[in-house]
Amino acid sequence: MEPWLLNLIDALSRAHTEVTCAESVWAVLAVDHAIASVELSTEAEGQRVLFPSLAAPIRARSKAVLTARLDIDAAHQGQLVLRFGSKPALTQRSVQLVARVLAAALRQVRSLARVAELSRRAHLQSRELNEQLRERAPHTVIARSEASRRIFEEVIPAVAKHATTVLVVGETGTGKEVVARRIHQLSSRALRPFVGINCGAIPAGLVESALFGHERGAFTSAQTMHRGVFERANGGTLLLDEVGELSLDGQVRLLRVLETGELSRVGGERSIKVDVRVIAATHRDLSAMVESGTFRRDLYYRLDVFRIEVPPLRERRADIEPLARHIALSLAAKHGHAVPRIDRTTMSRLRAYDWPGNVRELENVIERSLILSEDGFSLDLPAPQSRARSPVSFEEGSRRCIVDALGACDGRVYGSGGAAAMLKLKPTTLMSKMKKLRIKAKRSQSW
Repeated sequence: MEPWLLNLIDALSRAHTEVTCAESVWAVLAVDHAIASVELSTEAEGQRVLFPSLAAPIRARSKAVLTARLDIDAAHQGQLVLRFGSKPALTQRSVQLVARVLAAALRQVRSLARVAELSRRAHLQSRELNEQLRERAPHTVIARSEASRRIFEEVIPAVAKHATTVLVVGETGTGKEVVARRIHQLSSRALRPFVGINCGAIPAGLVESALFGHERGAFTSAQTMHRGVFERANGGTLLLDEVGELSLDGQVRLLRVLETGELSRVGGERSIKVDVRVIAATHRDLSAMVESGTFRRDLYYRLDVFRIEVPPLRERRADIEPLARHIALSLAAKHGHAVPRIDRTTMSRLRAYDWPGNVRELENVIERSLILSEDGFSLDLPAPQSRARSPVSFEEGSRRCIVDALGACDGRVYGSGGAAAMLKLKPTTLMSKMKKLRIKAKRSQSW
């Protein structure tokens, strides 16, 4: 066997992509055989892919061209084209021999690509299964306030029984994803996947690919087929977090899938049937966005079938203490600290703060304080400063004042520890104002 052929076999054995296969042919044959260019193309499922040709930095004096067919396998064919800068030093038979060796290398490359894709899918499925196992592990829902109790004891169990589309609205950090996961856990889909995606974090050009997937070769960087979140959530629940951030083009595609239950991957032609329960979440006022033309009216009504409004933490102050203790316990385990002690003074400061960042801000404050704690035991929280609010109407100010008082009194109106006494109003006067402002309050029970 000729030395150049041995060198070619050795070089191709180390190639791991079609491009590096072509580069190996070029590297071995260009110098000794005056090759001006190497062109490699493959065909699969009726589509022809031309890989970047490699050309010599010499002026070709001859247009001599030798070609050979690449029989990779039954589904993949191709062609090798060698252009020479002078009289060919290789015969057509030698070129066919090169093609046979190259075809074997391409078969190996495709096999390695399939193994890598299967491995990637296996790791993805393993991660999803581990996440689902963690989700299904027994845990306690912290909901001591009347507002939280109503959501978790009444609203969620009622809607979880049905496949209805749910819209969860509330300020950032209020726990909208917790609500969505609880709906999934109590539904008949609990043993199927729960997949969440933040629509605001998807780059503008990749919205369709993220939601609906893409076929191999659909665009430049699409080296493999990718399943979107709708396919991954098939049979289960899909959380579209911050759905108000979707572009109008993305909204059109989303509406079609919600209406038909079918999707097409980017670059694909066949329709794929999916069975997904959709839960959308947002901190935006979608109805105002509809009026301004930034959110489609038809999509809004498709999503707003069953609405759950998650109140901010300042309106459910009875949740602050159990949340703080639970968060501190979890973070202590995470950082290897002793379980911190939250004294009455610290807890009073926590309850007095408005928490504009809601539960997420509470987590951040406790974690920062725990990290800075010198003895690793006592939790000394800095006094959070309430943020200035924008001017509001008298009616809205009254509403906020009454809601805050009810939250601090755990929904109680009457008695020495009730909201009426705190506001220095007669209970009948407070009840009259609550009726006018459509504020409801019920005596809560221990959770």
